[in-house]
Amino acid sequence: MSVARTQYGTKPVKSINKHGRSNRRHFARQNRRKKTSDGYEFEKKPRKLILSRFTGDGWTPCKSGYTRGQGWGLLHKAWIGYRISCNPRNGETFQDRLRWAVTIQNIQTDLGLQRSAFPTLGIEGDYVFAYSESKQMELEDLDNELFLNEWMKKKRAYIQEIVTDLC
Repeated sequence: MSVARTQYGTKPVKSINKHGRSNRRHFARQNRRKKTSDGYEFEKKPRKLILSRFTGDGWTPCKSGYTRGQGWGLLHKAWIGYRISCNPRNGETFQDRLRWAVTIQNIQTDLGLQRSAFPTLGIEGDYVFAYSESKQMELEDLDNELFLNEWMKKKRAYIQEIVTDLC
């Protein structure tokens, strides 16, 4: 099978593109995915699954004024800074490590998380004791009873104050 040759002096038709390529081929090479109305139907990489339980409150403000999403980002950066400061090659002082540890604990408090302990720096975190259910119920009953006693005392004092004002 022979290929037809062009006559002398004729050139192939140039595309409109200044680089000599047709726009159609360029678009086909760059856009490998087929578009649909809702986005890309066939993607090379699957979309990331969001498995975090804090997904919905990314925009919820914290006490510090930052949102929860910003707080998690700050916490991540603070942990990286602490890990870098712990490496003796970086030449950071004890004060730098202490500053990062305090920052981490402040952010964790703001997010409502359990604070981490830093025993090498002498900073304690939140400790959670595991009780049996009966022991936990007993402590809750004791706490409720103390709260009720305090509340009754305040109520009596308030009533007494009202009575003295009326008389």
